[in-house]
Amino acid sequence: MKRFALLLLLLAVPAFGQALRPTVTKSFTPSLVEVNQISILTITITNPNSVALTGASMVDNFPAGLTSAGAASGTCGSGTAVGRATSLSLSGGILPANASCTVTAPVHAASPGSYENSTGAVFSTGPASITFGDATLEVVTSIPTLSPKALLLLGAMLAAIATIISRR
Repeated sequence: MKRFALLLLLLAVPAFGQALRPTVTKSFTPSLVEVNQISILTITITNPNSVALTGASMVDNFPAGLTSAGAASGTCGSGTAVGRATSLSLSGGILPANASCTVTAPVHAASPGSYENSTGAVFSTGPASITFGDATLEVVTSIPTLSPKALLLLGAMLAAIATIISRR
């Protein structure tokens, strides 16, 4: 009986001591831009473990038509963030314990459209992520704006409506 309990204990310890998988989220800021306007692509990698994960790496291939507009940067320890014309990557990153780090790059598109972008898995000394960051950048020909006169007229109309409602 003691041998069985010892065997059960030895088998259970590794199962409870395994590292949790990092999670990945992604965003574009702003998420709606005009043609050739820059949006900042941010990939956030979260480590839910009480110890840092090292050797973090990932590759994010952009969809057709979305391209890099400048240098990439990251906050993942001594890792190297590299922005290429159509991809963003991280190598040698350190995912801090119970914290997040980011990889960012400016991007733009020369044609209007909806550019959905998903990251690949993040690999490290712990298990690979099973969630992938996904975000969509909307690119339009132009974003409508109002002239100063139109803004004044709109303000006057809203003030008139507010006055009417408040008198009820």
